[in-house]
Amino acid sequence: ENILDKVGFKRRFNINTLNKNGDMIKHTKSKSIEYKSYVHSQDAPRPTIDACNDSYNLLIIKDYIKYVNNFGGKVFGIFSTTFDTKLTDNQKKSYECIRDIYESNGAYFINLDNKSMYPKDSFYDTTYHLNEETQIKHSLKIAEFLQENILN
Repeated sequence: ENILDKVGFKRRFNINTLNKNGDMIKHTKSKSIEYKSYVHSQDAPRPTIDACNDSYNLLIIKDYIKYVNNFGGKVFGIFSTTFDTKLTDNQKKSYECIRDIYESNGAYFINLDNKSMYPKDSFYDTTYHLNEETQIKHSLKIAEFLQENILN
């Protein structure tokens, strides 16, 4: 980002809107108004039960968990943040399957009460990108879950 900025290449985000880790900052609810119609026009992305039958991706996840566990690390899974629309029975099964993949292979799963789903007004510019205020609340929920269920 620094190089792009120095050579005059301007993008929607830049060194003034990213922190040292490359995460966007200043993406507040009030600034999300510019993207509101786009976000509201989108459907909630959802995993399908096919995600649990994809042997190649499952093998990658299982191998990664095994690799990290062999070095004494811990793997934590969590559902991606997305819209809080009603889940179909098939979608509920796919969420359960994804959680089970992590837990049955020696990883932890951060299963928040809201399944990481939020109202559309909680998103900044895409179906996965929470605005700053909601991101802070989401992070605090994760920290609380870890404190209560994992770290004790």
